[in-house]
Amino acid sequence: MSYPRYICTICKYVAEGPGGGDLAVADLAEDFQCPSCGAARSAFEGCQCESYPLFEASKVAPAAADAINAQASLAAIVMQYPPRAQVFENLGIDYCCDGGRSLAAACAEKGLPVLSVALALAAVTNKHETVERDFSRMTLEEIVDDIQSIHHQCLRREFPPVSKLVDKVAAVHGASHPELLELKRLFDVFKDETLAHIDEEDGEVFYLLLEVARAESTITTEGARLEDFLAEHKADHKKIGRYLARVRELTGDYKMPADGCASYKAMLSSLENLEKDIHLHVSKENYLIERLNEEHCSVFAKC
Repeated sequence: MSYPRYICTICKYVAEGPGGGDLAVADLAEDFQCPSCGAARSAFEGCQCESYPLFEASKVAPAAADAINAQASLAAIVMQYPPRAQVFENLGIDYCCDGGRSLAAACAEKGLPVLSVALALAAVTNKHETVERDFSRMTLEEIVDDIQSIHHQCLRREFPPVSKLVDKVAAVHGASHPELLELKRLFDVFKDETLAHIDEEDGEVFYLLLEVARAESTITTEGARLEDFLAEHKADHKKIGRYLARVRELTGDYKMPADGCASYKAMLSSLENLEKDIHLHVSKENYLIERLNEEHCSVFAKC
């Protein structure tokens, strides 16, 4: 079916046919990307409206963008409604390791209009009918439980089979795709360091964090120890982000090569899913630290 125009559901860029004529989504090249935000062709929806503003109002009222605080941190925006993470994923905005930045600062760095991104975030909020957990209303204990029961368990469950897939694909296709050999070496180190990281969190860091939170108004020895732990873990998060970026680079943004097999496809899909989960996982942990600093700053010597 042809439409007068196609609209990017992420940033609201308008794609029109030559001379303003009708355009079918099939007319857009398979590898077409939004010139504004880089979203894939699948992000575009057809529009019969006479003008773009009517389409925009039919999707999400511009006033809805007012609910998105441009000065709020990226982590806080995602934690308030986790499906918003997909908007940042599509735009290539790091809400994970650099989740402490404000939305305004992140948009300025990417050259994106804050209003367009805020509208995209609001549209995602309206689109999802299921009730998502609002982390801004959760206690620190509840956030810790969520991280441990969902993300830490996911990593312990998913790392072994994904590692086997990487080993298998590197062994079969490594001769024609030497980047897979580096991927295998990198993934082995990444897996071991990440599992050690979450073991330390479960074994001591989270326990200490909750104990410090309960200490309320006095600077404690535990507070000093926790500061050291958190400094180390922030550095770990940055390192994890670099590992993920390199994995994406080595796999060509998880694109299937012409000579790839079913296992190759499964590996790419598994790595991409793992990346998304870790992004959200680290974002939650950074938000947890942000909340701790806001609510229990007095227990830290450097407050």
